[in-house]
Amino acid sequence: MNDFSLAEISLFITENIYLVKEEAMEAKAIKIEETEEEDQIDIKEPEVPIIKVTKAIPSYKSILFLTDEALKDSAAETFTNIAEKALGLSEEEYTLLSQDQITFEGLEEVKSQKIISFGIPFSGYATKYKNHSTPNKLFLYADPLEKIAQNVDLKRQLWTQLQLMFPKKN
Repeated sequence: MNDFSLAEISLFITENIYLVKEEAMEAKAIKIEETEEEDQIDIKEPEVPIIKVTKAIPSYKSILFLTDEALKDSAAETFTNIAEKALGLSEEEYTLLSQDQITFEGLEEVKSQKIISFGIPFSGYATKYKNHSTPNKLFLYADPLEKIAQNVDLKRQLWTQLQLMFPKKN
């Protein structure tokens, strides 16, 4: 049996780990059995370290766009028309992530103030084309950009909600 140091084990663990009392007792029983098999009755209560590894959530800009897949063709053009032309945002003002780039599990983990999700529902925010607000965030869930690009009615619904989310400054 290989003995690994706590530092070596922590290189492979990416989530929080908590030790349950029953598991500690099982580990103690296994250690006792191993020593009895070797005819060494040296019963020591094993020190079972509790390893807590926190997962770092990257920092995104105050406006976060999420897409169900990487942008291409009409979806890319639609996104550019929405973000840069209609809303007047520059690339320095927002973060764009496709679904395979998302590293967080819930919106509460993200510090962005405005989040627009194209085709990626989140628990509690699954109503399409309706702004959801929390004390620190505005969230909008819409259809995938590819679908919006092909449907004028969906473009109108999206634009109506985006105008509420990004009011013009006079």
